[in-house]
Amino acid sequence: MILVGNDGRALLAFNAEGFSVADAALYAAALRVPVTASKLRREIPGAVTPVYRYAMAASILLATVLFIVILVLSPRAGH
Repeated sequence: MILVGNDGRALLAFNAEGFSVADAALYAAALRVPVTASKLRREIPGAVTPVYRYAMAASILLATVLFIVILVLSPRAGH
């Protein structure tokens, strides 16, 4: 989770792993800041990196590349 000041600069970043989505939404509402990546990206351009915006696609691409690398580099029986 990143706390952003009125000037758009990041003030504090911390691990929000222990927060539920509902808690994060309440916290964001209390601070009057966007809670979703799409809203944050619209209000503060450059605040959300492509890795976060396309996390699922990046994960699938990485898994596919690793699968192909393992297939290519694995020793074959009888060779």
